[in-house]
Amino acid sequence: MMRFAMFVPVCLCTMTVSFPSIAANSGYERVQVNVWPDASCFISSVGNTRDKPIAVAADSMGIVQFGAMPAGPESAVKALSLECQDASGRTDNYDVDLTSASTFAQLPPPSAPPASLASLRPALTGDPLSYSREELVAQGYGVRPDPVASPDVYALWLQAASQPIRVAKGAHHPMPIPMYPTFVEYDPNAWSGAIFLNSHSGDTFEYAYGTFTVPSATSTTWCSAAALWVGLGGNDVQDLIQTGVQLIGNGSVVTYFPLREYVSGDDPDECYASPCYLGFNVYAGDSMLAEVWAGDSSCRSPNFSGGYGCFYLVDITSGWSSLSELPQYAQFQGLSAEFMAEDNSAAACSGDEAYTDYGTVYVHFDAEDTNGNMHSFRSDPTGYTRVVSANSSNQQLGFAAVNTNSDLLTLSWIQGQ
Repeated sequence: MMRFAMFVPVCLCTMTVSFPSIAANSGYERVQVNVWPDASCFISSVGNTRDKPIAVAADSMGIVQFGAMPAGPESAVKALSLECQDASGRTDNYDVDLTSASTFAQLPPPSAPPASLASLRPALTGDPLSYSREELVAQGYGVRPDPVASPDVYALWLQAASQPIRVAKGAHHPMPIPMYPTFVEYDPNAWSGAIFLNSHSGDTFEYAYGTFTVPSATSTTWCSAAALWVGLGGNDVQDLIQTGVQLIGNGSVVTYFPLREYVSGDDPDECYASPCYLGFNVYAGDSMLAEVWAGDSSCRSPNFSGGYGCFYLVDITSGWSSLSELPQYAQFQGLSAEFMAEDNSAAACSGDEAYTDYGTVYVHFDAEDTNGNMHSFRSDPTGYTRVVSANSSNQQLGFAAVNTNSDLLTLSWIQGQ
């Protein structure tokens, strides 16, 4: 996830946001392995050198989670090897038997994580509109979307705010090599999505947010990857603030992890040159709320000239979140706001890669400019550009469709590459 150079045009009460149904992915089932907090691991297919090792990280509870295919008599891969390490030098190996039903049994709910790794943010009480945005961010609820201009996103925000959520504090570190080993100049057509552009409205953007359900991923080669993210900035300049979910897999395993990244100049520090893992597990079917904004060091509210990128990502299904900030290196320009499905397999896989099949994703996405104006497909139908991804051979990889009546963005995978 780096800068992109061009695009190809082609309620005030608690309620539950619903999306069109997503077909369940056949084959992969959830696997959980109890290792230790802040461990970085590789998953290898035993006896299959074709499958590239896949990176995965333990959450703040010490649990590694991924999807794998149960093995039958004719299965080529019957076992996985999980090799883990951390920054202190601790290492350990784990065998994962894909022929055993117990491998796919979910672990019992763990005890509370150490206070150094996570805290419990209580459910919001009282009238949610009686709080200022600064108060809400300070207490861990993120920026409140406009309930009138963005009722669908506001409803999901309120759903998240109305339940206790664990806030991950640690593990904001890059995924281990070979994930994103070097800076990769991305194909300018590697995205499917929709974008609000400064050139359409004359406004600069300082806050963007979206909701989506994590799709079921199917790996399409020995290594494939895709990322779903909401972003602010980055239109042909390096000022992109983004958060979302990374999908990556090989022929036997698919993994999902929450990410943040601030593309602000060519700084090599972690979370700038590569996405950082946010310290909690996500999985297919989880309901996500993603917010990014330009702010100051406290991230209390959108502030175009505050000098920081701010990130808020919530998994409402699992009850985990992350709220964090990173300082600017290059001046934030706010020329765009976007929601994208990105083919970042070239960086994630480093050779012989493909675009992960994520099926179809339904997104509610809106943005706010520095004048306080809201931008949505319904209120601003001429102010966005639809983006359709294609590879260097001009084969279409993904598709984006916008419904201006419902503010719904549909992202569809078509093929790998």
